[in-house]
Amino acid sequence: MMKVNDNQFSSKEFNKNTRGKLHKKGSVLKVADIVYSSNGTPRLKLINGNYISANKKIIEKK
Repeated sequence: MMKVNDNQFSSKEFNKNTRGKLHKKGSVLKVADIVYSSNGTPRLKLINGNYISANKKIIEKK
């Protein structure tokens, strides 16, 4: 569940070119896997193939 508003990204390497849909606070997202960016930052891969941050300040397990 989203604790704050945040975007999903089309790549595990987050930048303005890969930024996608905004998810609002309280949104429940289905996670398929945990992956890591090239510098080792954990990302959550969604069932739609996009990615969100695994930062615990942004998301919480429901």
